[in-house]
Amino acid sequence: ILPSGIYMLTVETAFLQPAASGAVGVVLRFKTQEGNKDYRETIYITNKKGETFYTKDGQQHLLPGYLMMDTLCQMVTGKSLENQSTELRSIKVYDPELQKEVPAEREVLVDLQGGQVYAGIIKSIEDKSKKDAAGNYVPTGETREANSISKFFHSESKQTLAEAIAGT
Repeated sequence: ILPSGIYMLTVETAFLQPAASGAVGVVLRFKTQEGNKDYRETIYITNKKGETFYTKDGQQHLLPGYLMMDTLCQMVTGKSLENQSTELRSIKVYDPELQKEVPAEREVLVDLQGGQVYAGIIKSIEDKSKKDAAGNYVPTGETREANSISKFFHSESKQTLAEAIAGT
């Protein structure tokens, strides 16, 4: 767990990971410039229907995870998420049944590899949860520390994507 702060990250790999629910996430594996530590996070780019948007008040809005991944892609490669090149590669992924990482074929976002970006990472305390008999996640009453990326910043200008587009 990293303390809250802004970190220079190098993308080791980014690959698509389907969830049991049907949603698709991008598993990001980074190295921090400060201390060369591993940092991993999964950002979901679709819902369980495979859609990249949600509907509110009759209007469609892109999912926050999709927007975050699109920002990362544009900052590192200059191309949007939908224009990233992918290749099927063997990647070590966690197998919950075996409780260890095993090789598996995944679509890798190859253009991101080796790219650098600053990330605002937040340390928080959150409820632990587990599946109940109906398959729903419910709080256990215990807590754990967790990290999550709040925002990406360009590696050279240190601007957010919105700032870079607006020229501010």
